[in-house]
Amino acid sequence: MRNYRQMPCGFTEVSAISSDFDAAHGTSFVTDQQINSAKSIRMKRKLLLIFSLVMLTVIASAQKIFSCQSRYDADFKVFVVSNRYDADLLVYKVNSQYDTDTDGRWFFVDNKYNADKKIWFSESRYDADLLIFFVENRYDIGWKNRSKMHLIF
Repeated sequence: MRNYRQMPCGFTEVSAISSDFDAAHGTSFVTDQQINSAKSIRMKRKLLLIFSLVMLTVIASAQKIFSCQSRYDADFKVFVVSNRYDADLLVYKVNSQYDTDTDGRWFFVDNKYNADKKIWFSESRYDADLLIFFVENRYDIGWKNRSKMHLIF
């Protein structure tokens, strides 16, 4: 542990409380600029760690979808509506599994073991857990009814 004491000449006296370093070196002088630089580096490391964790979470929650033949194998049931204003989620089918997200960019896989979620396409909107509408532009995606977001996660 170190103690900091402001000196009148613009330096900060740093004295270590306990370690073998203290016995050998005693007290050293460090400028305020060096202290601020060290704090800045620690802050940047913390921000980088937080950013990395957020990105890992986003990547881990990508939406690779498998279309089941049975309603009992599915995680949830969807119905494709004919009007975008009736949908809970606007979906865009992407060509790569790396372009997916939880806001409506879905990639359909051929194997249920590669999927993040398994869905069953209902023939009735009343049997469905989620109403979707397929959009033609990838930037038109999004949730219209956020109360059903728990189905995706």
